Amino acid sequence: MLSLFEKNDLGYQCFDTDHEIAKDLGLLSNDLGEWIEVHGIELFRHIESTKIQQLLERHENQVIALGGGSLNAKLILEIMGRPDCRLVFLHIPLEKCFDRIHSDHNRPLLKKTKKELHNIYETRLKLYIQSHLVLTEDEIKEIDGLESLVHNLSSR
Repeated sequence: MLSLFEKNDLGYQCFDTDHEIAKDLGLLSNDLGEWIEVHGIELFRHIESTKIQQLLERHENQVIALGGGSLNAKLILEIMGRPDCRLVFLHIPLEKCFDRIHSDHNRPLLKKTKKELHNIYETRLKLYIQSHLVLTEDEIKEIDGLESLVHNLSSR
């Protein structure tokens, strides 16, 4: 299974936006959901967008792991238009996603109904499917590290 944060010899720095945001806020990653509950998802999305822009401005070889709601149409267009960026979407069916995260207290959106979550998923899917590389669940299983992911990107 893909571990983006493995040590690598490819010269890539790896970042997880949630971890970076938590660090900037002086929090542990596990406390980010509670922070969002107190301060609101809108403020979190603003901070998240700013963090993504900061990382993109670094112009270094990097892998940036984003959360499910990180991307909006404007950011996708920006990333897709940059020759130095490649957007990879790990396409997991909603039910599988829900099975994996349903008991994670660090995800405030899980307080929504299944119908609301389905609508959010479908809306995001229309955006995310535009990525440079869309990996299905079976294809994700074949990615065994950063080198394998980079190879998949360069071969498509």
